[in-house]
Amino acid sequence: MHLPSQVDWISAIVLLLSGVANCQDYDSYQEFITTESERGLFPSIFNLATNSLINATATCGYSHREEYCKLVEHVLLRKTSVGGSPQCDICDANDARHRHPIEFAIDGTRRWWQSPSLANGLEYERVNITIDLRQEYQVAYVVVKMGNAPRPGTWVLEKSLDGVNYEPWQYYATSDAECMRQFGVPATAGVPRFQRDDEVHCTSEYSKITPLEGGEIHTSLVNGRPGVEKPSVELQKFTRARYVRLRLISPRTLNADLMIINRQTHRIDKSVTMRYFYSISDISIGGQCICYGHAESCPSDPVTGQFKCECRHNTCGESCNRCCPMFNQLPWKPGTNLHPNICQQCQCFNHADSCVYDEELDNNKWSITPEGVYEGGGRCTDCKHNTEGFNCERCKDGYYRPSGLSHYREDACRTCDCDPTGSISDVCIRDDQSALSGQHPGDCVCKMGFGGRRCERCARGFRNYPKCEPCPCNQAGSVNFDTCEEESIFGLTLDTAVPPPEGRPLENDEDVLHTTIPDTRMRGVEVCECPENFAGNSCESCLPGYRRVNNQLYGGRCEKCNCQGHTDTCDPYTGECTNCKLCKENHWGSALEHTCKPCGCHHAGAISPQCSYVDGECSCRENYIGRQCDRCMVDYLKLFIKLGRLLNGFQRTGMGIQRAAVRHVTAMLSEVLGSSVMP
Repeated sequence: MHLPSQVDWISAIVLLLSGVANCQDYDSYQEFITTESERGLFPSIFNLATNSLINATATCGYSHREEYCKLVEHVLLRKTSVGGSPQCDICDANDARHRHPIEFAIDGTRRWWQSPSLANGLEYERVNITIDLRQEYQVAYVVVKMGNAPRPGTWVLEKSLDGVNYEPWQYYATSDAECMRQFGVPATAGVPRFQRDDEVHCTSEYSKITPLEGGEIHTSLVNGRPGVEKPSVELQKFTRARYVRLRLISPRTLNADLMIINRQTHRIDKSVTMRYFYSISDISIGGQCICYGHAESCPSDPVTGQFKCECRHNTCGESCNRCCPMFNQLPWKPGTNLHPNICQQCQCFNHADSCVYDEELDNNKWSITPEGVYEGGGRCTDCKHNTEGFNCERCKDGYYRPSGLSHYREDACRTCDCDPTGSISDVCIRDDQSALSGQHPGDCVCKMGFGGRRCERCARGFRNYPKCEPCPCNQAGSVNFDTCEEESIFGLTLDTAVPPPEGRPLENDEDVLHTTIPDTRMRGVEVCECPENFAGNSCESCLPGYRRVNNQLYGGRCEKCNCQGHTDTCDPYTGECTNCKLCKENHWGSALEHTCKPCGCHHAGAISPQCSYVDGECSCRENYIGRQCDRCMVDYLKLFIKLGRLLNGFQRTGMGIQRAAVRHVTAMLSEVLGSSVMP
């Protein structure tokens, strides 16, 4: 898991530990006071050991009842009995008054844990004490208080996340030389100075023989490290742990006894070795829940006993390590003492229950916030209520949102009601943003000849639904050529229509009564003198290059087409310019920009006299090159030079060697072309 920086809790721990060396009341470690000026939220530091599981690889009195004596420097107990000295006693796991299990080291009482003495064997020099914190924490310090024995001589304080792979936090040795000999690390004298946040030091400061009992070992994991002053991922990883292990290697002994304790088991003086054992009365591990600056309390679960962050700032997860489902408009960040980094809500218009952060949306500003600002990268997931889009902001195909209807309504998207006969599909204009000029949300997209909101009728200029055929009216001679719905018209003024006749239409022309009305052939045609821009016998047309405004025949006017001088012709009704978009044949460039130029393609080397309209480059035949295909390839140029010289030789020698010359020329061509050119 990614471990963001939380410099705030580290800074607070540094202040808290400033007086640790002289502190005797360990309850003072359990208060972590924050100030209102801090922007992030951080839970209190407490003793993690009190809720932990602990075990030791060896404990006195378990295999048998054993006798031991405390190490008293001025008393040499070579021959003693349990009742003969106040410095001696027994350890018996089956006797409630004389048992010393490892649980006594974390129960907060005056009782203590004790290991078997070396009188039981030198293998008891090495004892491991493992503390399972039951979940991961950020550990700030470890304090170990001795019982009725001196502090260990050589040992290692270690941590682990899985209980299998351990890493050192700090080394302890009986001397500076022992640091290098045992651990390969130079000893640190006085207050340690760290170059890295995960640097491990060795010290002999806490391995002195005195005090003979009740001594303490204080280990700060954060003081003096670079990450205290600035955010540090390395320091977060270094202090993160679930398992804490005390790997005891050898006890501290009197110098005189070093000569007695040796590796020859049969020569061990038990009156000496029975005084050497480990004894711990209290282990305190100061730390806090990992809440990444988004919780100020971390209560214990009454069922599981584990501590869980009470997340704020719209964060979720056991460690507040992610934004809640609907608050991913910005990427999750840890809270700091400078900024709370609150997770921001996505805008899904009440049509989704979750969203995710998408960096691409953020970079392109495609996602909108609830405040209407295009900022962040929230992408709504599983849009409901027939919506879609990054923010569930639009209706799906086949649905539309009426004008003025709120995005937030569950019924904002209504089903399109397109007539299947006249519409292209069941998809309509989905909202105001999708509507073009004259369109409205819910309007269907009609086939050619169909019209209406649902495409349920013929469009203007078409008739005979559901066929919707074009009106037969001639545009030039019709005032209203786009309306021809009526099938029967009567009245002198042609302003009254009747409904279509009922019944089946007549299919046999022979049943129709034909009537002929005689007329007189017109012998002459009157020609009008037309005003400017008009043409035709009756001035019914516009001059070439002009169009009729609004197609109005009577009382209308002719307006010059806007063809920018590229053509003299245009559609007389629409004004669309014709034959002016491209340069003329064998030219290239932009007709609209007046840049047409001749292609100039060489007649021998070019495939066609027409070049590219874009760059003017000609398409060359094989063995020709150049923009206008006016040069030979190098090998062919050499060939033609040779042929020229050869022909000059033919002229000088006469025609007698013509056949041999042909063979010679043929061979030269084959050499260049790579194949035989013999006829």
